[in-house]
Amino acid sequence: ALTDLVLDHCGIESTAMSHLCEGLSTLSTLRVLNLSWNSLDTERTRHLATVLRGCQALTDLVLEGCGIESTAMSHLCEGLSTLSTLRVLNLSYSSLGTEETRHLVIALKGSTTLSRLLLQVCNIDGTALPHLLEGISTIPTLSVLDLCGNSLGSEGARHLAQLLKNSCSLTELSLWDCDLGGNADVTRLL
Repeated sequence: ALTDLVLDHCGIESTAMSHLCEGLSTLSTLRVLNLSWNSLDTERTRHLATVLRGCQALTDLVLEGCGIESTAMSHLCEGLSTLSTLRVLNLSYSSLGTEETRHLVIALKGSTTLSRLLLQVCNIDGTALPHLLEGISTIPTLSVLDLCGNSLGSEGARHLAQLLKNSCSLTELSLWDCDLGGNADVTRLL
């Protein structure tokens, strides 16, 4: 039975996504789904969210570079909230403003399996970051958080420092190119 499906850079169109999702809905053994660098607009994401509800064995969901934006993110989060076995979530290169970050936090809140959350270059700023950090503080298994390429600013550094002070489960925090400003609060805790 199929356990890993990688369709990286496949240029999946809306009709193809609909057909793909019909097929995926029957794969109860699917553990890894990688749709990286395929455009996931609202319609495609709605199809994917429906499939995710039935993927109870899914451990790794990789949607890097899919350009997921506002309405599409809310659909995706509806599907994510049903994944009780998800260990790795990669949404890098999506557009996560404050509202989208709130949706994501609600979907992941209380997860007991998520260990890696990769959010490189997701437009997360100092305003959205507190929502994200509040949500991930409820995930006892989260060990890796990658926020590289987000403009977190000095306010973001302060929020990160607070997270680290409060003995979170993180063992790896990636902050390359995060524009933490002159306030290096986070580095004093490392």
